[in-house]
Amino acid sequence: MAHLSTFAMRLNVTGYKNKIVNLYDSVNFQSIPIEYKSQIRSEYGFSQDDIIGVFPAIIDPRKGQDSAIKAFKKLLRKYPNARLLIVGGCNKIFTDYENKLLDLMKGFEKNIFYLGHQKNINQIYRIADYVLALSHDGEAYGLVLIEAGLCKLPSNSNKCWSYS
Repeated sequence: MAHLSTFAMRLNVTGYKNKIVNLYDSVNFQSIPIEYKSQIRSEYGFSQDDIIGVFPAIIDPRKGQDSAIKAFKKLLRKYPNARLLIVGGCNKIFTDYENKLLDLMKGFEKNIFYLGHQKNINQIYRIADYVLALSHDGEAYGLVLIEAGLCKLPSNSNKCWSYS
């Protein structure tokens, strides 16, 4: 039982033996060949000259989407062909934050896109040139950077314990 946590071992002692299953974080990513990048970009209305960044995260103040949008607006001065895709659903408790993000995006609708929850995140990664992961206080297990690595995409993240 060396692989079980102390809590799990206590549960075994108190009658929950054989009812504990380890679930490991994983990524089930069906690879989309890179040669389809231009085709998928066209389907989404982007050109081959666009520089596309993806920020995949649930809409939550801890995730840092507001910081990304503010920085991205400055980046546009030098790279007007840059695009930012904010991808992720929003829990009802964060609708005020979601509205704040939508306000920050006003006037930048040709460059910043709020896609909401996407079932086929594989395609979104495949049109990207880079990935952002800007959580303010870390992640229990940052899957975004693993997914970016699987797609051979450079990523930019805050220096926090889970991304170090």
